[in-house]
Amino acid sequence: MLSDNRPQTAFELQLCARYLLQQPLTCKEHDAEIFRMVRRHEGELDRWFTQRLGYRLHVNADTARLFKDGCVPQRRPLLTPTLRPFHQLEYVLLALVLGATVAGPDVVSLRDLIERVRSAAIDLAPFGIRVNAVQPGVVNTPFAAVLLDNPEEAADYRKHIPLNRFAEPEEVARAILFLASDEASYITGQGLILDGGLTLGIALALPTNGAIHG
Repeated sequence: MLSDNRPQTAFELQLCARYLLQQPLTCKEHDAEIFRMVRRHEGELDRWFTQRLGYRLHVNADTARLFKDGCVPQRRPLLTPTLRPFHQLEYVLLALVLGATVAGPDVVSLRDLIERVRSAAIDLAPFGIRVNAVQPGVVNTPFAAVLLDNPEEAADYRKHIPLNRFAEPEEVARAILFLASDEASYITGQGLILDGGLTLGIALALPTNGAIHG
């Protein structure tokens, strides 16, 4: 994966690269040992990310962060550690990781996120990599327990949703699977909203049976 003939150094480089793809903002306090290895191999890691993915690595006293610095300079297939070319699904999964990396920790709104997803889609399109976002509303998971466990607040919130219910995790998963499939092979740089019609802004005008009267 990364060029070094010493087995231990090569192992550390691979470990750091994989960790940074999963945690593009890495803090010393989260994993001190990984952070020490990232600092030790900062130059080699930065060269690899720049040449293969078009990202730069910035390391300071207590954080390491990947950031976008331009397009990948050459069109060539990405390889696994066993030197096998990536499958299409692996490119899609990598695109999801890079989409999160592009968003970074400073995103303050969905509009910001979609703008950065579009930017990543433009940069990665020449390499056959699509980047899309899924924008769910309230989903029936423990993450939304503060709302779901309060019957009165949950009922009041549902009044704003034309479908009059919250999403199930399986519905969000199916949307992600669709975007990752060949059925969506011509879709990139888009945000798929899954909110039951919440953003339509008309639910409070609907009668309880869901019919719309003129």
